[in-house]
Amino acid sequence: RDLSISLGRIGDVRREAGDADAATAAFEEALALNRRLLENFGETPQALRDLSVSLNRIGDVWRKAGNLEAARAAFEEALVLRRRLLEN
Repeated sequence: RDLSISLGRIGDVRREAGDADAATAAFEEALALNRRLLENFGETPQALRDLSVSLNRIGDVWRKAGNLEAARAAFEEALVLRRRLLEN
């Protein structure tokens, strides 16, 4: 989890610096880690939240890059996870 958080912060800094490719790479790595955490430890509130945050971050990058279909898919998946979190 800590590695995913660090990657998210690196992605934020790279995005703010205008390096979209590096930001995307960091966010995608964080997203993959959060998916693995969810698979390995189950649907804990923290795992659901962390994955939804990663999806929102990568969705923002894709939206800014003009990849609206990928952004929409990421945001919709994040929404499903947030609803699941609310139900639990």
